[in-house]
Amino acid sequence: MVTSPFRALLGAAFDTLPDAHRAFYDRQGSIHLIGTARVWRSRNPVAGLLCTLVGLPDAGEDVPLTLAVTRDGREHWARRFGRRRYASSFVKRNGLMIEHMGWLTNVFRFEVVEQALHLHLIGCRAFGVPLPAWLRPRCHAIETTDNDALTFDIPISMPGFGPVIHYSGRLEFNA
Repeated sequence: MVTSPFRALLGAAFDTLPDAHRAFYDRQGSIHLIGTARVWRSRNPVAGLLCTLVGLPDAGEDVPLTLAVTRDGREHWARRFGRRRYASSFVKRNGLMIEHMGWLTNVFRFEVVEQALHLHLIGCRAFGVPLPAWLRPRCHAIETTDNDALTFDIPISMPGFGPVIHYSGRLEFNA
C-alpha cells in the first residue's frame, strides 16, 4: 500500500478532514477526478507570460477540468483545464510539502483549519535557485468539500504585479 505524502505530512490532523478529502488522499491505485473551474488571469503581459511559462490554465468560466493522480512514494498530478495541461509531483520533506513543476519548485506548509486544508507557499525555486521572499509568488490555497466533491480556491500573486492568477472549482471522482 502506497501512502499519500499528504496523509504522512498531516499526521493526526488528516483524520479531522471530511470524508471526501480522506477518500481522495487515501484512495489506492490511479485516481481520476472531473469537474469545472473558474480561472481569472491578470491582463498584465509579463504576468500572463509567467503563467504561460509555468503552464498554468487560461482564463475562463466553467472550464472543464480533469485530475489524474498516481502514487509511487511521490504523488503525481496531471491536470487538464480545457485544452491546457500541466503536471506536478509532490513529496514530503522535513515537515513540508515540495511541489515540482518542471523548472519551478514550490515549498508549502500545510495545516487543517475547521475541516479545510490550507496550503501556504513559504518557498520557491526557479531552475534550482531559491527566490528571496521579496521576489517569490504569494499563495494561500484552500481545499474544502461540498457533499462528496472536493473544492479548491487558489489565488496567486507576485510582488510588483499583484494578483496574477486565481482559479477555483470543484472535482468529483470519475466512476
